[in-house]
Amino acid sequence: MTDAQFEALAPYETYFDTAIRTSSVRNPGRPALNKIADTLEAITGRRRTRTFGCGRCVVNLLRDAGALYFKEKNAREARKVELSETETEMIMKADIKTEKI
Repeated sequence: MTDAQFEALAPYETYFDTAIRTSSVRNPGRPALNKIADTLEAITGRRRTRTFGCGRCVVNLLRDAGALYFKEKNAREARKVELSETETEMIMKADIKTEKI
């Protein structure tokens, strides 16, 4: 997932969370659903049906997009932690010299 795709999905995180946890969700609106579907299609390469009048179809779209979004979010957070540990190790190994004033 590219940074742009991740950022496109980020505003809908609460909708994804609700769809995954409860299998129901408020409809975020047709423009948002189209944006989510476009992004999901670009990520997976698979065409999505766009029957946004069907509640179950909306939940399925949000659940599928949410699964990919949270997987990517967790991977990005893990990379941050990994980087932090590396930086910390470098700092701990640094030879710090001080001068008396």
